[in-house]
Order: sequence, then structure tokens, then C-alpha cells
Amino acid sequence: MHLPPFQKLDFSMQLTAQNIIGYLADEQWVSYESVLNGELCWYPLRSRNPVFIVENRLGKGLFLKQAVDFPERIKKEVAVQHILQHFSDFDEIRIHLPNFYGFDEYRRVLVFEHLTQARTVLETTELRKQQSEILAEKMAH
Repeated sequence: MHLPPFQKLDFSMQLTAQNIIGYLADEQWVSYESVLNGELCWYPLRSRNPVFIVENRLGKGLFLKQAVDFPERIKKEVAVQHILQHFSDFDEIRIHLPNFYGFDEYRRVLVFEHLTQARTVLETTELRKQQSEILAEKMAH
């Protein structure tokens, strides 16, 4: 079955909730069939750059990050990922890291394995703040 391509990004476009799945299907990170069958869900994370989680029904998925403002930073991140993935000095910590699947240099998009139990620094900070407030309230009573 041949399906028409979804909206393709150009350099000036940022990833959004409206175009992320089209981008992934066009770049063959997900199949058109999985999109049409409703097998995927996706949502943005709060960040200064576009960041998305895309999951299938089994909870497996992708973590995408697009560098909008500072393209030189993302190139450094790609270099770090290459070192972490390919040098034996990092074998012991590699098992704790998500797999790095690729980098779209034209659109400055990093694609990683989504680790379902992982939290961002912001999420961890907010959780600790909430826990501290709850503890403080309990101690006050």
C-alpha cells in the first residue's frame, strides 16, 4: 500500500505536536501504518527547545530533541553521544543511558530511545519541591 507523505519539515520549521508524526513517518522512524492504525501517542515536554516523547502501545518509543536557538550545542551533544556509544571507556555507564539512534543535521533533531522511567531535571526538581512541601506541612502539624 502506497501512502502520501505527511507534512515534511523544512529548516525554518520547528517540531510541533501537529507535525512530529509526519516528520517521523517521512524519515522512517515510525511506519505510516502505525500512524494510521492509531498505535502511537506523542506529547511534548517542557523545555526551551522542542522535545517530544513518542510511544507505541507497548510503551516503547522515541525521545526527540530539536535545537532551535543554539545549533553548535547540539553538534557538541552529538559528539558526546558518539563518544559514549563507541568508546570502551564508557562501557560501565552505557547500560544506564538511552540508545542514541541518530541525528538529523538539517533539522537539528536528536533521536534517542525513550526510557519510560526516566525523568528530566525539571521533573526531578519539581518532584523534590513537592515532596519537601509535603514534609514541611507534616512537620508543622
